[in-house]
Amino acid sequence: MKTKEQIYSPETPLGKFEAAVRASWTFETAYPGDAPSWTPENPALGQCAVTLLVLSDYFPGGRFLKSTEHHHYAYELNGEIIDLTGEQFGSEAEIIFDTTSDRERLMNSTGAKVAWTPERYALLRGRVEKILGAPE
Repeated sequence: MKTKEQIYSPETPLGKFEAAVRASWTFETAYPGDAPSWTPENPALGQCAVTLLVLSDYFPGGRFLKSTEHHHYAYELNGEIIDLTGEQFGSEAEIIFDTTSDRERLMNSTGAKVAWTPERYALLRGRVEKILGAPE
C-alpha cells in the first residue's frame, strides 16, 4: 500500500490534480452558504461537492462518499479515500463517511440547484482544465 505522501506527491497524476484544483478554488466555487467566509487561509471551505465532481471526471470509477454529520463528500478509488477538502473542518475533526451519494444527486437534486452546484462545478472544471487539459 502506498503512503499518503506517495499518492499525493507532485509527480503523480493525483498530486498534479490536487495542485490544479487548489489553485482553482475561490469564493465563487464555494458552497453559497460558505462563500462569505471563504478565505485563502481556508481555501477548501465549501469546495467538497464540486471538487468531488471534477475529481471523478479525471479519475473515474470511484464511489462518492458522504459524511452526514459534516455534510461533506470525499471519493473512494481503488480502496483509498481521497478527501482533498477535509482540512476545512480543522485538523482535529474526525470525519466519518457513513453513506454514499452519486453524481446525479450532486448535480440535479433540489439542494444542488439551490446551491448552484452545476454552475460552480462548471467553473471549477474549466479552471482545472486550463491547467491540466481535459480529462481523458
